[in-house]
Amino acid sequence: MGYLTVHTEKGTPHAGIYLEFETPGWNPAWLGFFPVTFPLIATGEVKPFERTGEVKEWARWRLHDSILQSARIKTVKQYHGTTYVLTIRDCVSFARDFAENCGLRTAGMGYLMPEQLLSDLRILNGACTFCTPPRPGDVIDLGDV
Repeated sequence: MGYLTVHTEKGTPHAGIYLEFETPGWNPAWLGFFPVTFPLIATGEVKPFERTGEVKEWARWRLHDSILQSARIKTVKQYHGTTYVLTIRDCVSFARDFAENCGLRTAGMGYLMPEQLLSDLRILNGACTFCTPPRPGDVIDLGDV
């Protein structure tokens, strides 16, 4: 059993994913969808940028490693080679699609602000919220989702 963490960030609105695995050899991973340049419509890329110092709010769900890995492969494939379009295919939609690919419920709509996605995920799926960023090895058992 591992953990899916969906987080928002300080400063410029951003949402991203942090994965933790129990399976030996599967390393924790930060994932987010970023524009290569910064207009509202640009080439987008899934990047593994470490975001610990940027995290504002987060929620975490305990899931099987196989679900996390499957969602990772599916979501990265969905976003590979696509265009970053603010409010349509952006960091928030990436986090939403990742959560949905893990089996979590969302409102299924486009989100302008990452905080709204995080709020909906908490309401629809239950989660613990913390003021500090996730750290590898933190153990918070939320049960099986």
